[in-house]
Amino acid sequence: MYKIVEFSKVLMKDFIVSLNKENIICVDATLGNGFDSLFLSKLINNNGTIYAYDIQQESINNSTKLFKENNVDNVIINLKSHEFINEENIDLAIFNLGFLPGSNKEIKTNAKTTLNAIKNLLPRMNNDNMLIIICLYVGHNEGLYESIVVDEYLKNLPSKEYLICKYQNYNRPTSPYILTISLNKLKK
Repeated sequence: MYKIVEFSKVLMKDFIVSLNKENIICVDATLGNGFDSLFLSKLINNNGTIYAYDIQQESINNSTKLFKENNVDNVIINLKSHEFINEENIDLAIFNLGFLPGSNKEIKTNAKTTLNAIKNLLPRMNNDNMLIIICLYVGHNEGLYESIVVDEYLKNLPSKEYLICKYQNYNRPTSPYILTISLNKLKK
């Protein structure tokens, strides 16, 4: 089947295609090496903007180089934590938590800032249709704690407003998994 990052791209693509609208607004809450932003940029094909956030200059440098090599000009990079997302009417947000691949593993996302980012993001999402994708990595202590905190918060979101889904390899409890937040289309 799919690895978690590949599956997140399937979710992003299906959602973007279903939107069928102009000026799509996406947030890459954890820019990393820029691959999610690059994928979204190609997916929306200059029909919108991606706002990307990361706290590491190395991430910004790597991603800027990637975007130049691929002629991407619709990604706006912010050198700050994802808890400070300030765009409005966001259609899709992606979190690929953990640490920057190929970099210092001591610098990683954490439960406090990720939870703050999610809480900050929910009222900024498009009220008609939205999707938040969160890739969690439980193979290290901080990632495991972060996943517990995020899981607990999302379990308690009102089910009349939000649909929360979990995608996980059933027989591999320490493998990464995805949580999604979307609007509950069945609300009355």
